[in-house]
Amino acid sequence: MEIKQLRALLAIAEAGTVTGAAALLNTVQPGISRRIRLLEEELGVALFQRVHSGMVLTEEGRALARHAYRIIQEVDQAMLIARPKASVEGEVTIGLMRSFYERYSALVLGAVRARYPGIELKIIVGYSNNIASWLKTGEVDAALLHLPHPNSGLRLRPVVRESLCLVALPAAGLSMDEPIDFRSLHECPIFIPGYIAELREIVDNAMVRTGAYPVLTIRTLGRGFRETLEAFGGQAILPVSSVIGELESGRLSASPIRELSRTLSVAVSTLRQPKIPAVKTMTLIEELIRSSVAQGEWLSAAMVVEPPL
Repeated sequence: MEIKQLRALLAIAEAGTVTGAAALLNTVQPGISRRIRLLEEELGVALFQRVHSGMVLTEEGRALARHAYRIIQEVDQAMLIARPKASVEGEVTIGLMRSFYERYSALVLGAVRARYPGIELKIIVGYSNNIASWLKTGEVDAALLHLPHPNSGLRLRPVVRESLCLVALPAAGLSMDEPIDFRSLHECPIFIPGYIAELREIVDNAMVRTGAYPVLTIRTLGRGFRETLEAFGGQAILPVSSVIGELESGRLSASPIRELSRTLSVAVSTLRQPKIPAVKTMTLIEELIRSSVAQGEWLSAAMVVEPPL
């Protein structure tokens, strides 16, 4: 059994076809087919079943895939540790959510340039679901994102947990020092941004848990949250990182909602070994986040302690 065979197994499980797996691994289709055929012959079991939509794992295939994720993670980590500590250089593309990019991109670029001048860093900005897709296709090497559920094909390491807040105009008198209960929003008119897909799921789950049901409106928010609130009135539920600048300038007010939070994770693909420059870059980003949380700059946030990728 070889690592390449396990990567092929996970790639087919993710893509659903040999052709899609070959594209994910940047190789040719016959090579993928051969790896799986030899692996099935060695184990004496069928790992995939052909269906009308492509290929799905058999029961034996699912059992092997669970172990394959852990094996590949350990192997990738061992190779990073064992490699000579040569100068870190090369091209790296990372994916960042817009809220993080707008506040921290200059710090990230400066820190990488100062510590690793040999790294040529490119940043792509997007929503978490899009960034997850780019990770799988290899368009980005690593990312910081929020995904509410485990995602096949990605290795996630939680880094920071931030509050979701009730956001309104200053006249509402909300304060980050005065958290509120989600139950207090029962039947209140609230809008949430439609572009943060996972936000609706967090709010829906809170409604089921608490029995409180705000009157929700899904709205595409413009670049200026204040302008949107002035135009449509009411209050919004938003991640605190989305409005830190407006809170600091006094253009908006906000209160953390006790029952609502989201966790941002560093993510890499399980289908390919992470580049050392990408790992170093994400470690630097974690350092910046840790400093921001420790100094109270990232309001209502806390670090999540997890082992390295």
